[in-house]
Amino acid sequence: MICSGLSYFVDEYKTGGKAKGWAIVLVIFSIPSIFISQSIVSETSQFLSVWSIYHMLLGLLKLILVFHIFQILIVIAKDRLDKEIHNYTNNFFIIYMIIILGTYIITPFHMNLQMDTISWFITLIHVVGFIIEIMFLVLIHKYKRLN
Repeated sequence: MICSGLSYFVDEYKTGGKAKGWAIVLVIFSIPSIFISQSIVSETSQFLSVWSIYHMLLGLLKLILVFHIFQILIVIAKDRLDKEIHNYTNNFFIIYMIIILGTYIITPFHMNLQMDTISWFITLIHVVGFIIEIMFLVLIHKYKRLN
């Protein structure tokens, strides 16, 4: 679905081709996750297991894809001369990357910390990451109103 949506931007925007390419890579790379049982992943919850590395790589590929989608959104806002949504997208891009990269950086270290002292912080970061993902979808929906 993402690939088909990005195909509309391939001819018009240079970053559209890059985004579509990364979307295709992500689709191909995520095929094994269809066949992986979550109980197997939970049983092998070691930090450097094959499945944990696989899920980290999936997350990084998604982050690269989102980066390119943000680049398309910024160019669209600039082309439509909508300064308000352009500034909002630039600011949200910075906030999104800080929060999501922070989540990726902190997550491997949480297992080495005492759960009593830091578990609330790790939970808060994941909740904020979830909220920021929803806000990203809302931002994309705002772009539907730009003709």
